[in-house]
Amino acid sequence: MDMNKDSVPKKLAASFRELVKKSSVEKITIKEITDGAGLIRPTFYHHFKDKYDLIEWIWYQDVIEPARFFWEAGMIPETEKLVFAQILKEKEYYTRILKVEGQNSFKEIVIHSLEEVLLDYISESASGIPEEIGVTPSRIAGYYANSFYYILDSWIRKGMSYSAQQMADIYHYVSTHSLEDVIHRKEV
Repeated sequence: MDMNKDSVPKKLAASFRELVKKSSVEKITIKEITDGAGLIRPTFYHHFKDKYDLIEWIWYQDVIEPARFFWEAGMIPETEKLVFAQILKEKEYYTRILKVEGQNSFKEIVIHSLEEVLLDYISESASGIPEEIGVTPSRIAGYYANSFYYILDSWIRKGMSYSAQQMADIYHYVSTHSLEDVIHRKEV
């Protein structure tokens, strides 16, 4: 079988996405995923440790990697819009994946991935904050990652009726204005 190594994870991901449309994540087996991809079961374990690792890989492929270019170029509003647009493209998948809770929850995957990406950038700009007060770059990254997740979670649970641009504008507004501005809806 002449198969490009990079295409195997993509085939497994496509199979998994189809299965998620029909069944809850908890009920999907590795055999079902590999059967749907036309592969044998051991092939799955050459790429992923479990289906939750596959969910994380899909998240990185769908959202984190495409957004990285804009992020690294300092194009934050464009990054925010792209993230929501990528999720909207796979609306049914993300609506169902949001229901994965517990240790391998979608929430955990999103927050961890965003903290990881943000930490490099925050570390540089937070160097002037005294560490003894406990406001570390890691905590700042966690704050923004959690804030983003709660807006994302609400949007998905409410049926994603707002456009990617509207959601990016909402998140950008909330993340760049002080609490006083948000409460009083003042533009800065």
